[in-house]
Amino acid sequence: MSEINCGIIRDLLPLYAENMLGEDSRKTVEEHLASCGECREKYEQMTRKVAVPEIANEEEAKPLKKFRFHVLFNIIGFPLWLPLLLAAAITVLSLFFSLWVTVICLWCVPISCGASAVACIIGSIVDLTHGYLGNTLILLGGFFTAGGIAILSYFGCLWLTKKFVFMSSYLTGRLARLFGKGKKHND
Repeated sequence: MSEINCGIIRDLLPLYAENMLGEDSRKTVEEHLASCGECREKYEQMTRKVAVPEIANEEEAKPLKKFRFHVLFNIIGFPLWLPLLLAAAITVLSLFFSLWVTVICLWCVPISCGASAVACIIGSIVDLTHGYLGNTLILLGGFFTAGGIAILSYFGCLWLTKKFVFMSSYLTGRLARLFGKGKKHND
């Protein structure tokens, strides 16, 4: 059998230590370990039992109760994630503010319809005092139409606003808990 150099044997040592070599390769490694002290020392280092230090404080032994993002940033590298995190935060904030602007703009419907209803009733009163009965009836119809739309859209906008306030407080609470600033202290 030809002499195998130490480099090849050292490449085979992990497989030998795990008993994953075939019969011929195992015999070759054993023969080499019997004759080479340096490779035998490497094998002994590889298979030596390592003492695990005891933990003095039990709090250190407890696993993390909640995953924290700063752990992820430290593991993967914060500079890599910073631009992505900023882009995501800006996108979410833009969407959030645009939805609130939409809700605020929807409040213009009941306000403008209410103003139109008030103008119609004032106009009908003025026309009635001047004797224009036809215009008075038309303006009263406008009053009821605009007033009805104002009342219906008011309740729709009120419902939508309540839902957005609930969603905002819910998301704010979830974000606070996610980043570790939520209510969890039991002192």
